[in-house]
Amino acid sequence: ISQFIEKFFALFNFPFTLNFLLLFILIIFIVKSVVLFFANYISAHITTIYEKNTRSELFNLTLKSDWQYLSKQKIGHLNQILNVDVVNSSAMLAYISMFLMTVINLAVYSFLAFNVSHIIALFTVIFGGLVFFVFKPLLYKNKMLSQELSRLQKELVHYVDEVILGVKAVKSMFLEREILNWGDKNFDSARKLNMRMAILRNLTNALLQPLGMILIIVIFAYFYNTDTFNFASFAVIVYAINKVFANVQIAQIQLHKISAFEPYLADIVNYKNEAIENKEIDKGNKDFSFKDKLEFKNVGFAYIDGKDVLFRVGCEAGTYIRKLCFDIGEKLNMGAHMAELIRTKTAGLELKGAVSLQDLEDAYWYWKNENNEKYIKHCIRPIERITGHLKKIWVMDSTV
Repeated sequence: ISQFIEKFFALFNFPFTLNFLLLFILIIFIVKSVVLFFANYISAHITTIYEKNTRSELFNLTLKSDWQYLSKQKIGHLNQILNVDVVNSSAMLAYISMFLMTVINLAVYSFLAFNVSHIIALFTVIFGGLVFFVFKPLLYKNKMLSQELSRLQKELVHYVDEVILGVKAVKSMFLEREILNWGDKNFDSARKLNMRMAILRNLTNALLQPLGMILIIVIFAYFYNTDTFNFASFAVIVYAINKVFANVQIAQIQLHKISAFEPYLADIVNYKNEAIENKEIDKGNKDFSFKDKLEFKNVGFAYIDGKDVLFRVGCEAGTYIRKLCFDIGEKLNMGAHMAELIRTKTAGLELKGAVSLQDLEDAYWYWKNENNEKYIKHCIRPIERITGHLKKIWVMDSTV
């Protein structure tokens, strides 16, 4: 390295003195800081763009899904996907890039060790590979725990959101204790899962330290018994091996992080595929245009006790009267909700022509015991009664 720096100074006709050398080192550190800043800026820019695009895509696919699929979605599930899974999946991508950099560092220090001793470098690479496969079951276990934690988090979000939505009913029915017990139980389950994942990561780090020391002792014993042993070469090889194991340790930590975040990325992919499969089919080829009118007939209001309102409305089938009540409250800037709904008329039937179950039972008794059809005919109307308001087409038997 010193020879390379001296040749670099000679190439640009810089005097190879202590002052210029210190200035050169200072410039190197400044350049390193600038490069590191812009590298982190680019990484953050890519991460935020990924999160924004992923959230927009998932939200767009959700809104374009069919009603049958949307009706099965739990409260808080999409919120968990957009705000937790997306963040964790972007963190996984960041750890993958750091893992690739660690692999490059491993290659560099392995090459340095290979220049000092082919045998030791080969032995170190084999030993590092064995260590990786020995710790592989821990990575798999960490991934399984992360999947369980992701599932539990979604259940907790859904449960808490439903409790908040129905908190008035919870308070009025004195269910606080039961809900708190359920929450404490699941909060503790999440804590235990996090602890088990932390133990797996720390166990990997703790076991790598003595393994690295054992390898250095073996290398020292091998070098010491050779005729070419010298402390300078041994110091270089120990430095290279220490760096190799330090990067192996870093790589193991990064792999634990990647395996922990992988279930969140899998949830995003699965949610996206489900939303695509359940996309609402639009069979029309023209833009929606409302050219007719939405009409409410015979609307009347009666105020009771200053708060309750009774009103009558004539509307088409499919009209949400509950939503109408809510919208009226919004327009009045005071809030409103529907307390009771009575259907007074539908098709050719009206409420004033209805009979009670007791009347029907009495009419059946008269027909069964006294052969009197008068009352039963009054209670049970012919099927044509409900189609009387519809247009009719008469088809003769002779029609071909």
